Amino acid sequence: MKTSQMRSIAVLLAAVAILFASPATAAASGPACSRCAGDLTETGSVDVFDLLAVLDCWGEIEPGSPCECADLTGSAGVGVGDLLALLNAWGACPGVCGAGAGECFAANTTPGCDHTECCKFVCGLDRFCCDVEWDQLCADQASSSLECGKGDPVCSEIAGMPGAECCDAHGGVGCNQFQCCECVCDLDLFCCDVEWDEICAGAVVVDCPCDCASRSP
Repeated sequence: MKTSQMRSIAVLLAAVAILFASPATAAASGPACSRCAGDLTETGSVDVFDLLAVLDCWGEIEPGSPCECADLTGSAGVGVGDLLALLNAWGACPGVCGAGAGECFAANTTPGCDHTECCKFVCGLDRFCCDVEWDQLCADQASSSLECGKGDPVCSEIAGMPGAECCDAHGGVGCNQFQCCECVCDLDLFCCDVEWDEICAGAVVVDCPCDCASRSP
């Protein structure tokens, strides 16, 4: 089955689920709210369906009500403050875009990808990529976009180059593991614009999935 056909089926099933869900179910998942504030429908992003859920819960709420998840300001009711909080959180949830997500240039079974700016760019063109799954169409869009690391020549040009180790500070920019380099420079542009210093090398260990065991001799 082609990717486009699989995507159409997934979108249809999601639409059917929303259509037949009760208002309480659509508004929130109950007191056990999503880890992503504002993602009341638990799709991995804050979007128009969450906005509708907030409006559906408008007013005072009872303790234990599923609408507690729409009370983003903790005011025991849903009002303007919660609407503003939801709009402030609009877009992909943290973790959907950035370190820990799947690769941007290959299809994976989860929403989003590991390059934050690339992920936001692609999902801005196609919400499916952050709401449902980063499929081959999303990966193809990333592979052809300047916003997706392909447009920053540092990490692609230095990939595999001896001496430009990701896990050590060195006098150049970037490092020789492409995905690692992209991840670190996404957090700190200094590492690709000025110098790969000790802070960049430290981010490798703390924030990004980089391989420090297989350094080049």
